[in-house]
Amino acid sequence: MNNLKQKDKEVREILQLYNRDVFLTVKLREQGGRIATKDIIEYALSMLDGDQRMIIEKEYLVKSPEDWWQAYYSKSTYYRIKNQALDVFLENLKW
Repeated sequence: MNNLKQKDKEVREILQLYNRDVFLTVKLREQGGRIATKDIIEYALSMLDGDQRMIIEKEYLVKSPEDWWQAYYSKSTYYRIKNQALDVFLENLKW
């Protein structure tokens, strides 16, 4: 899949829409034709394990200090789990 920066940007855009209550059908990407609704996003979030979900929530859904993760993970572990979380989340948005 895309590199971490690209995935990060894509998930940030998707969850900004989610946070703004734009739950009706929203075209997220022309290429690939993915469409997201509240239920699809919640399904994708539900497919994450505990650490993956915490990272997605703290990075994209709630305001957290930039270094929040340092209390939980080493740098390499954080980026490894974040990369996995982005992959799982984006994969579960596909139809």
